[in-house]
Amino acid sequence: MVFAASPASAADVTAVVYVNGAKAGSGKSYNYSTTVQACDVRADGLGVRTWYITAKGLKDYVGDANGSSAGCGSERPADGGSIDQFKVCAGPIGSETCSPWTRGY
Repeated sequence: MVFAASPASAADVTAVVYVNGAKAGSGKSYNYSTTVQACDVRADGLGVRTWYITAKGLKDYVGDANGSSAGCGSERPADGGSIDQFKVCAGPIGSETCSPWTRGY
């Protein structure tokens, strides 16, 4: 498994999760760390979610509800805090494969 995180700009940060050498999904913090996204990119039945922690301490996740179909899942944190850190995971909760925690800014 290989994991990568790279800044797209000063405001966007993306993390990618690979399962068995193939890209399974990606997660992103964007809009100046006020929004988080999860994108499932393979029809493998694993599901993708992005876990995040806000600067105010909320820990939550957003999933890609339509699987690998077009479109991604995204949300703004319920506590209004900025995304401090996040990781993207593929597979069932509790036994998923995840990227490392990445700074959200």
